[in-house]
Amino acid sequence: MNKVAIAMLASVFLLLAPASTAVEESAVFNVGDKWALGHEFDIMEEFESFTEDIFEELDAEIENNSTGEYGDLMGYSLNENEGVIGVYYTSEVVDDFNELIHIKSEEAFYIHTAVDTSITGVFFQEGTYNDIKERCVYEDDGEECTYTLPDGTEIPTIEQTMEIGGNFHYVTKVTTETWWTQDNFDMTKMDLTLSMGMSGGMNLKNVPNETMEPKMKEVDYDGDGYPDGEEQDCEYEDGEETCHYEYVSTVMETAELGAAVEVSFHLVFEFDPWDPLNALDLPLEANKYWEGQTEVRISGDVGGMIDIDKPVVSICPDLDCDQLPELQELYEGLTMGIEELHENETLSITVDRDGDGQPDIIDAWDDLFPMYVPETWMDDIFQAILEAISCEDDDSAQEGEECDETAEEEFEKLDLRIENNRFAFGPYDVPITIPYAFETSDEKFGRADDGTVYTGYQILPSEPTNEEDDDDDDPLGDDGSRGEHDEEGDDEDCDPEYEDCEDDYDCTEDENPDPFCEAEMNYFHDAETGQVTFMEMDMPHAKESGYTVIIAPAEDDQAVEAIEDKIESNADPENPEKNEATSPPPSSEPLEDESLLPGFGLMAAAGSLMLASRRFRK
Repeated sequence: MNKVAIAMLASVFLLLAPASTAVEESAVFNVGDKWALGHEFDIMEEFESFTEDIFEELDAEIENNSTGEYGDLMGYSLNENEGVIGVYYTSEVVDDFNELIHIKSEEAFYIHTAVDTSITGVFFQEGTYNDIKERCVYEDDGEECTYTLPDGTEIPTIEQTMEIGGNFHYVTKVTTETWWTQDNFDMTKMDLTLSMGMSGGMNLKNVPNETMEPKMKEVDYDGDGYPDGEEQDCEYEDGEETCHYEYVSTVMETAELGAAVEVSFHLVFEFDPWDPLNALDLPLEANKYWEGQTEVRISGDVGGMIDIDKPVVSICPDLDCDQLPELQELYEGLTMGIEELHENETLSITVDRDGDGQPDIIDAWDDLFPMYVPETWMDDIFQAILEAISCEDDDSAQEGEECDETAEEEFEKLDLRIENNRFAFGPYDVPITIPYAFETSDEKFGRADDGTVYTGYQILPSEPTNEEDDDDDDPLGDDGSRGEHDEEGDDEDCDPEYEDCEDDYDCTEDENPDPFCEAEMNYFHDAETGQVTFMEMDMPHAKESGYTVIIAPAEDDQAVEAIEDKIESNADPENPEKNEATSPPPSSEPLEDESLLPGFGLMAAAGSLMLASRRFRK
């Protein structure tokens, strides 16, 4: 338990570091004081070099082969192609009651992208055509293919515009409230909320889905007069290839898909008021180390939401997938299962999301989503699980071991429960004194875009030097062998040839690492005040030679308000789609200058052409 608690607190303090703005003894805090840092950049720039070649190839294809024949690309339009990344941090002195300084901080990270692409090409008219002959003539510069019906005419074609769109949104927000003593600026309490929201979707309209069923013929490979297998019925002669198909079918597909996820953690740490946490030891200097110990009371809750939009696809009657027999059968099965749970004498559970006091009847997609994890009706199951792992259940102890009643008592003190559709626990007094230690980096320098140089130190959790092995006295019952195993580390002993090892994926081994491979966000603190002086976002695999951004502090109150507005407009984990970047203005018009639109739109265009099963002519 000791090592687990230390690891947990260390992880929390990694999040806390930028919020630790309490300072030296001479510092004066005024209620209402604010400071902020932030930066937003266009991710489309990261793909500009990649998409230039694609633009040239597509433009050449249109110029050379826009004759109106089957397979020709006639044009494309990128109506929307947006993408931004934002990193922001704000802090404010809320009050100074009871000889404590109360500081509230917000950290926000978000990604918003949106694509809306139109592509016009020549495709087969929608329908099914039987007994088709394909004749392809191969030349030095490519191939020419025709598809004819039994009467000798070609399959009718149509100039079709397909629409492809999509969006992706990711938001993380950390809200931290901390209370510091006014004399030594030690931390007495921390209220931390970590929220994450993600949503995305894809829209396809009039995308040709072409199916070609080849006609097969029997083949006598060994020449014994008996067929040995089948192959496509094709003939080759003088640079020509003729193949036969049972049928060729074209369907103009429509699909609308979307989903969203939201999850949040809320933790409250209350430290010993007589021996609070020394999170900062000012003034800071290079490679400084300090340590201490404190007692902790902890409480918190965790929960989330999953929402999947009902699919709108062409295979569904009238685009309403609730009418599919397969889904109706699923709904009936779920309803029967809920009724069985309700009538179960051993563990009676009522799934009652509409609150009418009766087991739910599932008739439609919206009866299932959104789904909250956990939901109140799960409480009976949750309590049954807790009882199953208690000392009252003899089977819960491992074979040859006795149930640790002391550990059971501590487990009960955790007060694990479902409350307001969230897992909750505590308040719980950790029954051991928690040692902690921190250290600083060398002094670091960062140059902002305007040439201003900022300096600061990183504050990093460290390993306490006075930590003793108290596994034998651990009230939660960890034995010596388990503690020893933790010190050695599972990863060091893991052999990937025989086991599934964690964290064995190395993004740098990819031929083309993604822009976020090995990306880091580092915070640097002022030596005298502890306040964040600058942040550094390092993306070594973005662009051709890497991408580093120095995020400088806001210069005045107006800049601070602008950063607060950015967070409010773009970083809502409960509504991740809320943003300024991809939300079109009321009178928005499609963008005509294609040179301004590198990025995802071109990738979508390339993918859609593959869907059409066409052959490019060179």
